[in-house]
Amino acid sequence: MEELENSLENIQYVSAISDTNSGPRPLTDWDVPTEAALIKWKDLLKSEWNSTSDKLNIPEPLEFKWAISSALGFFLFSSYLKEECKDYLKINFIEEILRWRRLRGQQQGSLAKRIVNTYLQSCPIKSETQSHVIPQMSLIEEHYLEYTPLLVESSNETLNDLLKNNLDETCAKCCIGLDGPVRQNIIETVLAISSNNVDELSASPKEQGNDLINNETVLENENDHKLKESKKRSSIFFSHLPSDVFDIVQRIVIEDLRRRYWDGFLNNFRWTKLLNFLWYQDRRTIEEDFYVMRVLGRGGFGLVTGNNPVITELCIDVLTK
Repeated sequence: MEELENSLENIQYVSAISDTNSGPRPLTDWDVPTEAALIKWKDLLKSEWNSTSDKLNIPEPLEFKWAISSALGFFLFSSYLKEECKDYLKINFIEEILRWRRLRGQQQGSLAKRIVNTYLQSCPIKSETQSHVIPQMSLIEEHYLEYTPLLVESSNETLNDLLKNNLDETCAKCCIGLDGPVRQNIIETVLAISSNNVDELSASPKEQGNDLINNETVLENENDHKLKESKKRSSIFFSHLPSDVFDIVQRIVIEDLRRRYWDGFLNNFRWTKLLNFLWYQDRRTIEEDFYVMRVLGRGGFGLVTGNNPVITELCIDVLTK
C-alpha cells in the first residue's frame, strides 16, 4: 500500500512540474494587511529611507516616483490615466522612452526616430476634416516596464523653470503639448540619423538601350555596396546617440503628470491595490505560504520537499530543517 501511495505521489509531482495547468494547485486568496500592519510597514519604509545618505537619487517612500518605480505601480498609474482620466498621450510617450532605454544600437536609433516623429513633431492633418491625426492609445504588454529614476534628479526650482519654458497647453506644435528649446534640441539631435539613410539609392541612373542591360549587374553591385555602407554608418551613428537625449523631456512630462494626476490616483482603488501588493511582497515568507506535495529527499540538513506556493502556479523545491 505504501508503494502505491509513493507511486501516486510521484505521478502527481511529475505532472505538476511538467504542466502547471494540471496537477494540484490549491490557490488561496492573498492576505490583506490590517490598518495597523500597513502603518507599521509604512513607518519602516520611511525609517529606512531617512537613514540613507543619498536621498536625492532614491525616491521617497509612498511618493509619486516611488510608486511608479515598480512595474506594477507604473502599470496601475498608466491604466488610471488611460481609463479614468482619458489622457494617454503623455504616458504613452514615457512608456516609449522606457522601452528605448532597454534597446541598443540600430534598434534604439530607429525607436528614437519614431518617438520624435510620433510625439514631438506636428501631427499630420486629415484632409477630409482638416483635423489633426493623433497617435492611438497603446497598452503595456511587458511585465518589466517601470520608471527608473535618473541619476541626478532636478530640483523643484529647476523643474518649475523647465515646465514654464517648454509646456504648451494648446498643443500647437506636438500632441503631448511641448514647445521650447528642449523639444527642438531633441528633434535636431535624433533626426540627424536621416543624413545616414540610403538617400542616394532613390536616384539610380537611368541608361538607355544596351548600356542599361550591359551595366545592370554593375549597378546592382554598386547599390548593394552603398546599402551596406549606409547601414554601417547608421549603426555607428546609433551607437553614438546620447544616452541622455530624452532625460530632460522625461523630467518635464513626468512632473507634469504628477502635478495633474497624482492626488487623484491616491484616492483611486489602484493605489490601495498597489500598497497591498507591495506590503505582501515585503512580508516574511512563512510555512503556510506553501502546499507540500511530497518529500523528495532526506539528509543530515533536513528534508527537501516539492512545494507549490499557494498563490501561484509555480513548483519549487524547499529545504526544511
